[in-house]
Amino acid sequence: MATSGTNLYTAPAGWYEFVNSPQIAASNDPHMCVFWKRATSSSETNPTIADVASDDAKIAVVFTVRGVNTTGVPWNVILGGIAASNTAVSCPSGTTTLNNCLVVNIVAHGVDVSSTNEFSSWANANLTSGTEHFDEANPGGGGYGLGIYSGVLATAGAFTNTTATLASASRQSLFTIAFRTTWIS
Repeated sequence: MATSGTNLYTAPAGWYEFVNSPQIAASNDPHMCVFWKRATSSSETNPTIADVASDDAKIAVVFTVRGVNTTGVPWNVILGGIAASNTAVSCPSGTTTLNNCLVVNIVAHGVDVSSTNEFSSWANANLTSGTEHFDEANPGGGGYGLGIYSGVLATAGAFTNTTATLASASRQSLFTIAFRTTWIS
């Protein structure tokens, strides 16, 4: 099983693709491309995601991580992976070298749903202040969705897999980023 593949998207103007992006299990499975940009003002414009003819459906989310270093990369660890069709979610675990990292887990799924919320029971015993930031799916039958969860790793070192439960079984594209800060909005 491959852990990455050919990206269908190019980075929007002024944005950069993370290492380990994209995460693509197979051509008909959830594709996840993750980009970043350092804000230069408090009123950044939304990126434009170009339409791709071979793209069945897409969802994009912009979230702000505050308090990161202003030069160099804003992260300490980046991990990616894919999972076979399952209701169990297990985001990649890792090891940080800095205290007070914000560990953000992003999961793309291919569930053809009738409701918009698919994730429940997010958990990671190593993280404090665990928060679900996003849980949306396409209720129109397009078969895709995205979940974002974060927590703080107070002391540098290993952290275990963040887990969650999907309402229906699906293959998953997974991404874990440990940012050099403890704030997200």
